[in-house]
Amino acid sequence: MWEAGEKQVLLQVEAAAITPADTYLVKRAIFKLEHYPTIISSVPAGIVRAVGPGVSKVKVGDRIVTSTNIWPSKGNPKFGSQQRYVVADELEITPIGETLDFPAAVASSFATPIQALFHPSMLNMTRPPSTATPAPANGKKILIWGASSAMGCLAVSHAKHAGYTVIATCSPNNIELLQSLGADHVFDRLDIDNTVQKIRALGDIHYFFDPVSKVESLHGIAKALEDENGKLRQTAEIVTLVPSSWLTDLKLPEGVTTKFLLFRNQAPENQEFVEWYSGYLESGLKGGWIRGARPTVIGGLDKVSEGVEMVSNGVSGQRIIIAPWKE
Repeated sequence: MWEAGEKQVLLQVEAAAITPADTYLVKRAIFKLEHYPTIISSVPAGIVRAVGPGVSKVKVGDRIVTSTNIWPSKGNPKFGSQQRYVVADELEITPIGETLDFPAAVASSFATPIQALFHPSMLNMTRPPSTATPAPANGKKILIWGASSAMGCLAVSHAKHAGYTVIATCSPNNIELLQSLGADHVFDRLDIDNTVQKIRALGDIHYFFDPVSKVESLHGIAKALEDENGKLRQTAEIVTLVPSSWLTDLKLPEGVTTKFLLFRNQAPENQEFVEWYSGYLESGLKGGWIRGARPTVIGGLDKVSEGVEMVSNGVSGQRIIIAPWKE
């Protein structure tokens, strides 16, 4: 069994998500690793079984959700979530209290949308309050294309809590889900011409986030930024979750650019931001007012490969979860 080092905990994993990043590693070997074999996944929830020197945030027996250092460590297997015990840094931990179930904690706790929306180097939107009462409406609009993805659902929830008008696209079967999360305008991404016209009618948009980050989604946003004659109505910087260099067929008009979210929790300049969103997440998870895509537990560790295939093929409105102790 792994040992918790200084300011680390040993977590008994009760639920762990499979993410698009995991599929990029397994299917495309996108990320450079230094440890083979490795163990995938970076967001587990479970019970603290041991604490290392210097840990003060939690104690043995506490229920937490966390992210791990599997990517910064370049594949060190002790940080991979698809196993029964994993090591996590105290900085990354969010206590979840006694009532929230572990799969729901995993599905609702991803910090990526928070980083994309509110970090000063990204969209730099005004931070939401760490209370159940949302911020007053501020009149500013954000477009989230492909908002029924797991990251998109959380982005809708956080943006609405921060007081923004949320414009979202998704497939028709997920429209009610996004409305329940607070989206003000939800349009059918499959009916591209009609959706583009409706988005144009809403006027200028202040922020753009593409959690899907594919050529098709970025081209959809770009088309919505043009008028009926194909002339660009406004400039835009779109935050994405993959670098544009991966999208070989991407062609955006001049004045429309992308910015890849690359966030390092351990960087000294990010410590205040990490501490803020950890407190925000803890309050929202314990209070039940942060919600994302529904968690779908597909089985135990023998289902990891199946889960990778599911996420690789595309899922919406749900977060694929493994329960490592499930037989």
